[in-house]
Amino acid sequence: MYSTTHTLPRYIASCVFCLVLVSTIIGCSNTTVPPDTNHSMMNVESQLATSRVTPESVTPWDKSTPQGFHGMVVDSLEITSARYVIRDIKLHHEENDSLADDHDETLRFGPFVVVYDSAGARLLTTTAITPGTYDRIKFEIHKFDRDHDEHNDLDVDDSSALFQAPDPYTIVISGYVWNGAVKSPFTYYSKVTANLTWRFNPAITLSGGSEHMLVLRLDPVYLFKVIGFALDPRDPANRPLIDAALRTAITVWSKF
Repeated sequence: MYSTTHTLPRYIASCVFCLVLVSTIIGCSNTTVPPDTNHSMMNVESQLATSRVTPESVTPWDKSTPQGFHGMVVDSLEITSARYVIRDIKLHHEENDSLADDHDETLRFGPFVVVYDSAGARLLTTTAITPGTYDRIKFEIHKFDRDHDEHNDLDVDDSSALFQAPDPYTIVISGYVWNGAVKSPFTYYSKVTANLTWRFNPAITLSGGSEHMLVLRLDPVYLFKVIGFALDPRDPANRPLIDAALRTAITVWSKF
């Protein structure tokens, strides 16, 4: 008869060894990677401040359109998507930053398309940057140069056709307007360019091994509302007001 007297201890020992080995492998695979103490991780998101634009409850004193305003108005409007082409996003060191060198920190090279919609925040980039104190962020909204710029992520939706056309746009905003109970779609196209600088007050200080968030917020209220009126984006007469409002419609929020 076959005896298990001597084989059983060996079998048990073998099982214990296997369990230890598996535990060791699992433990190693779940080991937390230590943070990079030489850099700070910066995440950049895009986000709509709101999707609806309605007139203010208080109308102008004379209940008429403001001086110099000749365009048509609507009861309200809703933004479903917005896109614009942006060049390099850069953080600039504070003048007295002891950690500053001769180079500003580039969060992302351009050109690329910043996308907004009602779904919420969209991650634009995650970048490791040098620790230090930064007092402003800069970027440029501009036309895509087919002869010099790389494609990058312009091939999203119909962005390639819109932003790389022979006479390209820089901003495209879509949604709906309401007049009475009538709902109508619209798409607003613009060729405006702008160099934008947003100053942090107070300046932001980033340390090694930390992670932070910057949010590029687009507020349609600043684009499509003036003194209690919701501007009709389909009316060409409103274009100068809408294009001029772009600088105040885009802001940068920091989360630390």
